[in-house]
Amino acid sequence: EIRSGKDLEDGEKFTVEGYLIFTDEKEDGSEVEVMSILTTDKKVYSFQSSTFRRSIEEIWGVMEGKPFTAVKTSGKTRAGRDYINCYLDTDGLI
Repeated sequence: EIRSGKDLEDGEKFTVEGYLIFTDEKEDGSEVEVMSILTTDKKVYSFQSSTFRRSIEEIWGVMEGKPFTAVKTSGKTRAGRDYINCYLDTDGLI
């Protein structure tokens, strides 16, 4: 079962075990880049947000590919569009 990243509540923590990026072809023939993350409790969340994707990739690099816990956030851009993002949960780090 794949869930949308938007289904995560703001402030909800999730531990990323891995991720993949793929191109999804829509019914109208257009293509969109999608990231799916696998959590340590074997849930999969997918999203198109480039902001969220960039954050996951940056944290993954800092953590050198080791599982990490992130916290989901969201908001509105200055143009009024909704976005989702995340940040590293530093509470569990040594």
